[in-house]
Amino acid sequence: MYRLGIAAIAGLCSMIALPYVSYAQVTHTGIVERVWEDGFRLNTGDRSVTVDSWDLYGDHTPRHISVGDRITITGEVSGRDFDAFSITVVEAFQSGQDVAAAVPGGSSGQTVLTGTVERVWEDGFRLNTGDRSVTVDSWDLYGDHTPRHVSVGDRITISGEFSGRDFDAFSIAGSEASQSRHDMTALATFLGESSGQTVLTGTVERVWEDGFRLNTGDRSVTVDSWDLYGDHTPRHVSVGDRITISGEFSGRDFDAISVITVN
Repeated sequence: MYRLGIAAIAGLCSMIALPYVSYAQVTHTGIVERVWEDGFRLNTGDRSVTVDSWDLYGDHTPRHISVGDRITITGEVSGRDFDAFSITVVEAFQSGQDVAAAVPGGSSGQTVLTGTVERVWEDGFRLNTGDRSVTVDSWDLYGDHTPRHVSVGDRITISGEFSGRDFDAFSIAGSEASQSRHDMTALATFLGESSGQTVLTGTVERVWEDGFRLNTGDRSVTVDSWDLYGDHTPRHVSVGDRITISGEFSGRDFDAISVITVN
């Protein structure tokens, strides 16, 4: 009995002392077809893989990976997802490329739209495709920080699907921001006039959390910018900036729908 007890303890110790055997890592190469805060979907040619990139990028995956990028990943399968241990960009998507061709939207039943951004708010924006204006939900991509990634006047291509009257964006790529401040001012005027909005240009003379005061030359206007920047207006607008805004008056305040820095 004594020897049997010793044998049992020895066997248990052997089980505990067994070295950790890691799973064999898998490598995939493909094209990124959708990106969100902590992951992305990779099309390898024969299938689409949902990749968890949180261990690498936390909630900031869109800062490192873009739709259309050709990448190689290594990691292991965890349930239906793939936990990425490393990500190497083989060929970064270049602005000006045919996004619709790079992103296999058609093969996955997604809708692809191209147009000019005419309004931006925390978790979405409005895209003018030329024949209509589409309200885009970008929360899955940027959370409440869409204004950090998309600006009024950007020409972009998006893929996704309609959900009621809104369009759920799975990817946003090919951003082409206008470099001419004159063109940007003209664009703001055009967007404002075409949608019945009021357009104002002036110099910022005071800024607070959710708004600022704009001196247009003949008057000072109190501007509410919460829909654009939430409580973080000072991160985007500074005293002395000369800007063009579009929107509408609400009582004595002006609700800004777009803010473009002129200088």
